[in-house]
Amino acid sequence: MASVNKAIIVGGSKAIPKDALQRLLSKTEPAPGGCMLYTGCVQSNGYARATVNRKTDYAHRHVYRLAKGPIPKGMDVCHSCDMRRCISSDHLFLGTRLDNMRDAVRKGRQAKGNRLPNAKLSPSVVRAARLASALGASTREIALAADVERSTMRSALKGHTWRHA
Repeated sequence: MASVNKAIIVGGSKAIPKDALQRLLSKTEPAPGGCMLYTGCVQSNGYARATVNRKTDYAHRHVYRLAKGPIPKGMDVCHSCDMRRCISSDHLFLGTRLDNMRDAVRKGRQAKGNRLPNAKLSPSVVRAARLASALGASTREIALAADVERSTMRSALKGHTWRHA
């Protein structure tokens, strides 16, 4: 009976120590909006990592499992506060990957254009290229001037990429 008091069952038959949630929450600092920012391991992408019961995962996923229950297969644990380090269970909700991506776009968090690390163009270059194209310059000439592949420039000129420019 003593072992029942020391562990809880989460996501099937795995026993997780009851104090695991408290240990995670003890490594936080308060932030505006009720966020609890994890102060342990934080990856270069801004998400906190933690190990619970010898399983390393994103800290917010551990907190969700411990506070709210299992995470169904194919579901993301999303942040209503948009703070990657936040592990407040009040700020966590389930959503599909598509839900999460739509939320990012709606809130302006989706990197596009020159905010992408591999971007070769900028909005001003794309606008100038579109003007040059309208004035009769070939895609090849514009691509050479911008030092990009013809296919890259063609996509920007046709609006398949850089629609926001």
